[in-house]
Amino acid sequence: MTRRPTPNTGGAQARSHNTKSGLGQLSLAPVDETFLNLARRIMIEPNLSQALHLIASAALGIVPAAQRAVIHTLVEGRLVPCAAASTHDLPTESARMEVGRGVAGRVAAEKRPICVPDTAREPSFVDTGSGLRSLLAVPLMRRGRILGTLTVGSLQLAAFVPDDEKPLSSLAALAVIALEMARLDTQAARTGELAALNALAAALASTLDLEHILALGVESIKHTLGAEVAILALVNKPGRQEGKCWVVQRGIPLVSSSPALEQCEPFRRVLTTGKILHLANDPADEPLRQELYRTIGMPCHTAILVPLLVRERILGVAAAINRLDEALFQDDDLALLGSMAASIAMAVENARLYAEVKGVAEELKASQARLVQSVKLAAMGKLAASIAHEINNPLQAVQSCIYLVAESVDTTSPYFRYLEIARQELERIARIVQRMLDFYRPGDEGRRPTAVGALLDDVLTLMHKQLEQGHVVVQTDYAPDLPVIMAVADHLKQVFLNIILNAMEAMPQGGTLWIRTRTERADDGQPMVSIAFQDTGVGIPANSLDQIFDPFYSTRPGGTGLGLSVSYDIVARHGGRIEVESQVGQGSTFTVILPAREGPGDDGEMWPVTSNM
Repeated sequence: MTRRPTPNTGGAQARSHNTKSGLGQLSLAPVDETFLNLARRIMIEPNLSQALHLIASAALGIVPAAQRAVIHTLVEGRLVPCAAASTHDLPTESARMEVGRGVAGRVAAEKRPICVPDTAREPSFVDTGSGLRSLLAVPLMRRGRILGTLTVGSLQLAAFVPDDEKPLSSLAALAVIALEMARLDTQAARTGELAALNALAAALASTLDLEHILALGVESIKHTLGAEVAILALVNKPGRQEGKCWVVQRGIPLVSSSPALEQCEPFRRVLTTGKILHLANDPADEPLRQELYRTIGMPCHTAILVPLLVRERILGVAAAINRLDEALFQDDDLALLGSMAASIAMAVENARLYAEVKGVAEELKASQARLVQSVKLAAMGKLAASIAHEINNPLQAVQSCIYLVAESVDTTSPYFRYLEIARQELERIARIVQRMLDFYRPGDEGRRPTAVGALLDDVLTLMHKQLEQGHVVVQTDYAPDLPVIMAVADHLKQVFLNIILNAMEAMPQGGTLWIRTRTERADDGQPMVSIAFQDTGVGIPANSLDQIFDPFYSTRPGGTGLGLSVSYDIVARHGGRIEVESQVGQGSTFTVILPAREGPGDDGEMWPVTSNM
């Protein structure tokens, strides 16, 4: 069939993506960058032997434990070594072997990676005098057909780990592309198509933008194969609606819906079987051609649909469609579209990997911003407390002066009224200043031996009406002979009040709140009193548990985000801690753990410290 001119898709500049944060510089996908650079060199390397040597050399750098790398290709049923590299004075020669013989032969026969931790214990190992003690070999495969193997070896026992298999398989995929390019290069009649494939691969290697990759891919398919319609459709990843589709019809690019194509029988067949579908002029293909017509809105006389495969995972479908009788696709068009699909699939996978790493980097950046904001707010709190403290002294002096002046002015004087207003306003300022100090720095003054049960009963009595109106039933379970604690009672009441209010807000339709007290022992034997508040509320998402005690963090609209932060600070100043467990939809448990008081009280009486554990 007649080919149309191939557009120049090269010349795009590679882009390096780096995100900086206060936690250090995060380099995005360094391994991907290595693969991109290697792919560029392979795409422009006309010599197959040199391209495979580049891949063998790259294996020594990408797999840290590797000291020798060998690529075998399958020639007339035998594995023939065609490229090797070594970091030591190791022999690079490798034996030819039949499929099934030797470690590489086993990989070719079984079509799967094989790791040999100890060559001395591997019966299939063929010793060529290299002294290698461990091996990792992966197959070079294309559409289920074995093309060869890539093997790395080490002088150390058990040198390779499971994580080494993935990068080595990626290098094997590059070797497959190099072998396929070499095969195409031997076909003199396909020189133009090979140039287009090289240009496409080079252009794809220069970008990590998924939309750009799809646009480059459909334009290249359309012009290289002379197709009236070119389609690249990516399927939805499990649990994520990420399906995308690019369609070029009569020269007009259209962004379409991937799910609609997934329901089309020809596309569904390719997605489920992973095999190429060629619709020619066979009458048996007429129902499939008609369904394509209904899906894309254009008569279909001939079509090729190829899966986008990466390590046996199907990412989507590439399709070329013509409506004219004289524009039939030939068998060699299938091979060309398959090669283009391989390059596009690898580019799509790299783009997705980059997007995932970029997402992690953005999340880190957001977390850092929240941390910086918390630090700033904490600094502002310290400054506010310091200012409040400094204001307090001159404020007391002014108040004293006002009182003295007021005593010397007759209550019937018109000035007495103004003095009274000034006195009231000064008292209001003093209360504001004291609240600022109490908010930021709950004092240690006034600590007394305190019975936790009595304190809880006081808080529940105070909140009885609110709990009743909120349809919250409180169940208490106080341990007998619970030891007392040294505490500022009012401060602990504030803690218990905040936790109970939060529990009520988590149960807007009502529920049950259990309050339990127990005696525990710390790791050093110190007796501790634990007070657990368990509700049947909505629960807290796992990604919010680490932030609920941060100042100004709140999941409730209109919330100040200060209650739990202040409570945490109060408990910490009492030498205790707050623990939280929660499951969304099942409720939360806040446990306040405080040190028990041992020894005589202020009046000489011995306060009991018992344990019911």
